[in-house]
Amino acid sequence: SLRSLHIFTCSNCSLSRTQITANYIVQLTAPTDKSKVTLKSMFEIISEQVLIDNILCENCHTYYPHTQTSHILNDNKYIFLQIQLWSNSTTKITDLVMNGLPNEKINIDGSMYKLHSVICHHGNSMTSAHYTCIIRFHNKWVRCNDSNIYYDRWPHGAKDVYIIILQQ
Repeated sequence: SLRSLHIFTCSNCSLSRTQITANYIVQLTAPTDKSKVTLKSMFEIISEQVLIDNILCENCHTYYPHTQTSHILNDNKYIFLQIQLWSNSTTKITDLVMNGLPNEKINIDGSMYKLHSVICHHGNSMTSAHYTCIIRFHNKWVRCNDSNIYYDRWPHGAKDVYIIILQQ
């Protein structure tokens, strides 16, 4: 199953505690520099330390800032990733360029994964858009767009990628 491991460390006494949550899909945040994005760079954001204010420390019995480090734990053959394409509830990030996605391999929890398929979001709104998918089939890319299914080249920059499906 897919899980997230979060480690919280108190900045006052250094006590660490862990939290494991079950997930069906991993949320990926786009880096600040959206022109050189890779799958690996988005996964590195997940494992960066983040400072969180005002968490009650079980040891100090008072509220202190904590650092949080997160890791993905997985034993599934497939992993579903969702790229956060909206900077707020209405503004879509349109300058995201995914480099190397069709050939990139990534190590997740000790296993290697490669791209199996993607779902693309075409449009500028969450409520009004069109979705297509691109699937790896016998080492060729197949585009599915409503009733049209055909072999196609991988799109340059893959700017409309919204959901990424990785296969072990």
